[in-house]
Amino acid sequence: MSHPARITIPVAGSANLGLAARMVVLLGLAAFIPSLGLPQQITGPLVNALLFLSVGSVGASNAILVGGVPSMVGIAQGTLPLQLVAMVPYIVAGNALLVVTFALLRRWGFAPAALAAAVFKFALLYCAVTYVVRLPQPVATMMQLPQLYTALAGAAIAFAAERGSIRVRALLRARLNW
Repeated sequence: MSHPARITIPVAGSANLGLAARMVVLLGLAAFIPSLGLPQQITGPLVNALLFLSVGSVGASNAILVGGVPSMVGIAQGTLPLQLVAMVPYIVAGNALLVVTFALLRRWGFAPAALAAAVFKFALLYCAVTYVVRLPQPVATMMQLPQLYTALAGAAIAFAAERGSIRVRALLRARLNW
């Protein structure tokens, strides 16, 4: 007697729901930050901090997805200068390089991994604007040294947020037996 074929329906576990919830929050923040229309000196560090934090929260592959959102939102809302549209593939690639470098080197510690990630992102954008994409000088300058500064500032913000989160969790466990 043959048995009917079994159909297995995957049920989302709490781990999958947690990952999905974190992705929704991170993608929402990645869209929200550039939509504020703040200057590069503020938006850049916030986006970079989000990328560093995303690596620990949702993993490198998902953090790469998060890194693609800010430029797309900037184009859609007109907050990204029109001259920088040609740089978007390089900006997204720079964000991906930051994420992957940080994820691969994290075992060496936060600071060395973040420093290497920031330098690699800066180098990619610097080379793109210097050798590949021709931009007016004031716009080209935005894609050079300021990118290193905003990546390093983002690393500092992420480091502080990560350390603060650890302290809050420890306090909650100690006080509430959580």
